[in-house]
Amino acid sequence: MSNQFKHDAVGSVQSQYNPVAVLKPDVRRVVNAQFIKPILDAFFAGKGGIENFHELDHDKLLTEIEFNDGKWNFVKEYIYKELAESISKSEDRKVLFKPRYLICFDEDLANYKTDSSKYPYKLIFGLENKQEGNIKYGVVRLGEAIMLYYIFIDFQEVIRFIKTIPRGLYTPNKSLKPITTEYENRINLINGLIIEKQLELSLTNKLSHKTTIGDEISRLENLKTRTLEGGKGKLRVNLTWSTTDDLDLHVFTPSGEISYSNNSIEHEGVIGQLDVDKNAGNELVSNPQENISFDAIPIGKHLVVVKLFKVRDSNSVPFILTITTELEGGKILNGIVAGEKSKREVSFEFQEDRLFIGELS
Repeated sequence: MSNQFKHDAVGSVQSQYNPVAVLKPDVRRVVNAQFIKPILDAFFAGKGGIENFHELDHDKLLTEIEFNDGKWNFVKEYIYKELAESISKSEDRKVLFKPRYLICFDEDLANYKTDSSKYPYKLIFGLENKQEGNIKYGVVRLGEAIMLYYIFIDFQEVIRFIKTIPRGLYTPNKSLKPITTEYENRINLINGLIIEKQLELSLTNKLSHKTTIGDEISRLENLKTRTLEGGKGKLRVNLTWSTTDDLDLHVFTPSGEISYSNNSIEHEGVIGQLDVDKNAGNELVSNPQENISFDAIPIGKHLVVVKLFKVRDSNSVPFILTITTELEGGKILNGIVAGEKSKREVSFEFQEDRLFIGELS
């Protein structure tokens, strides 16, 4: 979510005035999920949603002090290379561009405006009497077009939030070795999601909500012991559930659909194929999976759809969707399909050496 929070040495930061917080990976995941994300969601809610924006690499950020310190050549490179070069045109000559955003702690970075949306501190801290000021931000423009949003966060509020994380919720990081296998990467993603769910559990008083979150945590713990079936490829989309119902996994690429009716497709030289499809016929299992793998990272925007095709056990089927690459990162999503022919969907897009994955809708 936010590169402003690091879990290793900050040797690549170009600015001596650019504040960076060094947090253990588990703490960083909780801060990003439970503190940063609600603020970004609130800020971009009236701007079409955060999926219409890309995060800028904080390591390349310079402050206003440095902008006014004779570094105009770098400023031009910073603005035009990092922002303007990402502009392109479609075949019908429409301009394609996603403005960037970044979280910053430096109030001197820009002349701040005040957004109509407020910092959602009541939601974050669970306190009705918590004061919520309007979100402060700055912009970089190219003509009249906004190229970059600076979203200001008071670092004291970050510290205050970290102090609310229950003791024992996370464990100290014993090793900073890089993720080297798909299995390690997947376990890392599962543990991060479990931490978020445990925090949710600690903050709710509703019994029904506690039961729902507890069930999600149990499914995630169970996922640790399950071997994902099918090919891992360079990118894997895997669906798991625990009933004999027939769920279907679809991936819609710019070149067509991968599904049970068309189990292989080529998109710009990359082959994606459905190689596991359980509970589609008469041989039923209670721990089924469906799996789609790609032999290279597919470029462009892809839509993943989970459908409840045939009800056998339950009209409401919880599932876990795993999207991972051979690189570190990816996403694990909890969802439920309720009712025959119902569906849930999420998009992913690989751009500039990063995989952007949305939320289930």
